[in-house]
Amino acid sequence: MLKKKLAILFFLIYYFSSASTELEKSIYLIKTNDYTNARNYIKGINNQSLKDELIDYLNIIELGKFNNISEIEIDTLKRQNSTQIIHSLNKSLEYYLVNGNELKAFNLLKATLNDAKENNDNILVCESLKLILEIYNRFAISIGDISYQYFIDEYKKYAYDDFERKNVKFFEYRISLRYHYNNPSKIEPLYIEINNLFKNDTLSFTKTKLNLTNALYQEKIKGNLDSSLYYLNKAKYFLTTNNGYFENERFNATQINLAALEFKKKNYSEAIKLLDSIQFQNNDYLNKLLKNYVSYWKFQVYNSLNEPSNSNKYQIEFLQGILSQNQSKNLQEVAEFETKYQTEKKEKENILLKTNVEKQQRQKRNILLGTLGLMIFGGVTTSLFLKNSRKKRLLAEKQEQIEKQKVSTLLKDQEINSINAMIEGQEKERKRIAEDLHDDIGSVLTTLKLHFENFKINEKKKIFSQTELINKSEELLDEAYTKVRSMAHSKNSGVIANQGLLVAIQNMADKVSSSNKITVEVIDHGLENRLENSLELNIFRIIQELVANSIKHANATNIFIHLTNHEDSLNIMVEDNGKGFNTKHVKTNDGMGLHSIEKRIEHMEGTIIIESEINKGTTTIIDLPL
Repeated sequence: MLKKKLAILFFLIYYFSSASTELEKSIYLIKTNDYTNARNYIKGINNQSLKDELIDYLNIIELGKFNNISEIEIDTLKRQNSTQIIHSLNKSLEYYLVNGNELKAFNLLKATLNDAKENNDNILVCESLKLILEIYNRFAISIGDISYQYFIDEYKKYAYDDFERKNVKFFEYRISLRYHYNNPSKIEPLYIEINNLFKNDTLSFTKTKLNLTNALYQEKIKGNLDSSLYYLNKAKYFLTTNNGYFENERFNATQINLAALEFKKKNYSEAIKLLDSIQFQNNDYLNKLLKNYVSYWKFQVYNSLNEPSNSNKYQIEFLQGILSQNQSKNLQEVAEFETKYQTEKKEKENILLKTNVEKQQRQKRNILLGTLGLMIFGGVTTSLFLKNSRKKRLLAEKQEQIEKQKVSTLLKDQEINSINAMIEGQEKERKRIAEDLHDDIGSVLTTLKLHFENFKINEKKKIFSQTELINKSEELLDEAYTKVRSMAHSKNSGVIANQGLLVAIQNMADKVSSSNKITVEVIDHGLENRLENSLELNIFRIIQELVANSIKHANATNIFIHLTNHEDSLNIMVEDNGKGFNTKHVKTNDGMGLHSIEKRIEHMEGTIIIESEINKGTTTIIDLPL
């Protein structure tokens, strides 16, 4: 009998540990969008009920397909096992995606979340939290609302692997941007943190959603439509080649955002072309929301084109869509928080009223005690006054001596500070000269090296004019000599001080392009007015070093330098078609190149993002406050 019980116990332990491993593996393949391997793996699970629920879950996430999911009464819901929890997740997705009932889905997910917590099942806790945050991500937003922060904090607490820890940071950045876009100081640190977290990751669906959010950040926070377009096109590239229910939904959202950008640039025909190209594969809730946005932007375009018939048509479509989806239901959950707030407010008022009564009683008692105290205090004060007068004279004399000592100490400190300042100035000057030799002279010598390579080629094939190569090399040697001489006389601003940043960059581009081995093109917007001289000098040095890196390390043949002035900030983007590199293996403290650039940008309180792929070139994006 004992052996039989032990055998049953060991079987149950094996059964549940096996089910837990199968669940974790299945969820991992689904959440990383590896749908084919997920489907093959789930087919091999022995637990039939678990297999059926996981297949339903996969069909929803990959295909948006629902398979007669049985109804669940939330009020009678009791503690569920893992299989039942997945069934609840599937049903909540049906409430949301098919029925468009956000509140019902939200309440079922909260109940499911509590069951997963009681089961100590971190995997299904995270799945429940992700779906709750997806609903928040698409809510009709309430500016300044912070109720989502509770679910973010819970997600951080239960995140069990690197994917989940990155994903919760993405949700925090994405939802905070939607709810607090009018508070840049809250959003900018999240933008920097999340992009540093993902900078070495390969392109995936999560990183694509990050690119879409970065596009919104560049538009709403920075007002930079060019950078917004850059991120949207990166997202579109991935979504065009990857199929799935949510991937297709995000692709249509990307097309709508691209059309909105074209509208803001007044490219109305291109905006209409993009909106007309959108195809909706389903007529579920999320696609209905997107159709509303299509109608809204068509209304805006035709209204700007002064075409009232089309404008009215799409305005009516937009308003009918809003009414048919009964958006007011979103406010019911907010009302729950408001009711809780009002209840707490009344309780505080009652406590305050009770406190005021007790305070009045204490005041009366204190007045009586105070009167007696004043009488006693008056007698004691009179007796102490004479004693204090003598003590004050003695303290005044001691204070005078202390002040004299302070003056003497201050003079010594000032002398020491002057010496320290002089030493610090000497160190800064040495560092500046070292950086200028690397950035300025190094750039000229790099171009000169290209000419000498052309000499070698010319010996065999006679492609270039020998005289022209000699003249250009001589000009570069003269320029290097002039720059060294100028640095020796502390006039290192050179052509920038005389002609300005844009002219200096264009001259550099022309000199590099004259080698006939590489073409450098400068594209500027809004740089008609000069910037402060030291700022122009730093920007010129940064661009010099980036161009030199493209020549020396990337074997690039084309370099594009974009400069865009946004009044309160300057956006710099340097692109090349070189061999690219793995950003994960680059150390910025090797040599003076990237380290020098990052130090300059940090000193100017700016940001830098470097994106590169092997054989696909390198793009460097810099934002500097003005």
